[in-house]
Amino acid sequence: MRQTRAWMLALSAVLVVGFSGCGNNPLKALVMDASPSNMTAIVGQRCVFLVRTTHQDQAGPVALSVLAPMSVSSVDPASITENQVGEATVIPGASALNTTLVVSIKGEIGGDSDTEHQNVQVVAGVDTLAVQAAAVRYQFVAWLETNEPGLGITSATTWTPTIVRPGDLAWNYYLFFSDEWEMGIRWEDSALMYLRHRLTEWAPTHAFEIASLLGGTPPSAIGPPFSVFR
Repeated sequence: MRQTRAWMLALSAVLVVGFSGCGNNPLKALVMDASPSNMTAIVGQRCVFLVRTTHQDQAGPVALSVLAPMSVSSVDPASITENQVGEATVIPGASALNTTLVVSIKGEIGGDSDTEHQNVQVVAGVDTLAVQAAAVRYQFVAWLETNEPGLGITSATTWTPTIVRPGDLAWNYYLFFSDEWEMGIRWEDSALMYLRHRLTEWAPTHAFEIASLLGGTPPSAIGPPFSVFR
């Protein structure tokens, strides 16, 4: 019995030494989270990935960067804290057609770094929805300006547009970005619109619906979707 106990204690000591010797910190101090992991896009589309971070040891801002072949890429803002959400934007160029881009989103703080790899499948297609999308957006914005003034969205708000989910057979999808808000719109006979505060929110917190676009139904507030359109 004593020999068995001594053997078990010796084995435990070996295991403890073995685990403690597997690097200075077997758990990553900096952890990145980027979404979505996969996206389908056309040439010229703005592919916007959401980015957030956590860090075990440091509370300062994490510097962000993004790389993607055959594309124009950028991050906004250049660094984020744990309470903030960043955006990594990739715009595929013509040479990316019929390829799958590997997008590398990197975070760095001090001597720690982490990288997320996302995929963008670039397919043939053109954006034919811009005019319709702007018209649907106008209906929502005109109503918000009167009925939800606290959001600060007016007819003077400037938006950067992009198609998303090209080729979807059931719905038309479009995104608009102001300095403060991401607006996602999905429409066919009816229309749904959500809002996500760009710097602070991972998912939409406001949503509105037009029951009938042809019937001129005014928007009404509804529960927001669980995730953004991508």
